[in-house]
Amino acid sequence: MSIEIKNLSFKYNNDSEDVLKNISFTINDGEWISIIGHNGSGKSTLSKILIGILEPKRGCLYIDNTLVDNDNSYDLRKSIAMVFQNPDNQFVASNLEDDIAFGLENLEVDPRDMREIIERSLSKVSMLEYIDRSPEDLSGGQRQRAAIAATLACNPKTIIFDESTSMLDPQGRDDVLNIIKELHKEGKTIITITHDMEEALNSDRIIVLNSGKIVKDDSAINVMNDSEVLKDSGLEMPTELYLYKTLKEKNYENEEVLKALWQLISSK
Repeated sequence: MSIEIKNLSFKYNNDSEDVLKNISFTINDGEWISIIGHNGSGKSTLSKILIGILEPKRGCLYIDNTLVDNDNSYDLRKSIAMVFQNPDNQFVASNLEDDIAFGLENLEVDPRDMREIIERSLSKVSMLEYIDRSPEDLSGGQRQRAAIAATLACNPKTIIFDESTSMLDPQGRDDVLNIIKELHKEGKTIITITHDMEEALNSDRIIVLNSGKIVKDDSAINVMNDSEVLKDSGLEMPTELYLYKTLKEKNYENEEVLKALWQLISSK
């Protein structure tokens, strides 16, 4: 599905200035977009507008070329789901099966079909063996994978991952990132809200927010190469790209090392 934002602004009631300031961009069907920026740049506010938790003060949101309004907002946004930073915010039941079933009930899925959907979704994230377990008995990475399974069960066309790896250990982070990569390969539209530059490098395109404004919208590698924009936005270049650029600038002569570094960067 495609998403288009035109001249969108947002301000919280008690704030003196807009958190998002007249931003416009398009996300094409099947794209993986990362939205990055320092804390307070507006990226999480934007994600909440996309799924309808917040409504823009000014501007327009289009989903599949249809203007979102009060009459069609629920139906259009049913195709967009979010995985939050803290998976505990998504659990409502005492075990994983009941938790996923709750979401399916809200979508009026036939109860006879639920067990198959639940098992398929948990299998997708390697969590089927925990179907009867309480979320409280799972590790952080397992809880996040379970939250993703609940999202997948609803079969959204677009999934927003809002800082979904920031609370995980390295293994948990890699597990979730591999799931995101697989979903992208399958044709899902992916939006990652992150400050993790290594994670953002995996996406097709990066939008950089700074103080509520879009300061860069380009391919991942072009954004990561723009050291001035990154510095002004309070962000740092990924380690391997920084090392590659530093070695090139110093005329490092070992082409094998440079080639290996570039392959690492380009394989993200």
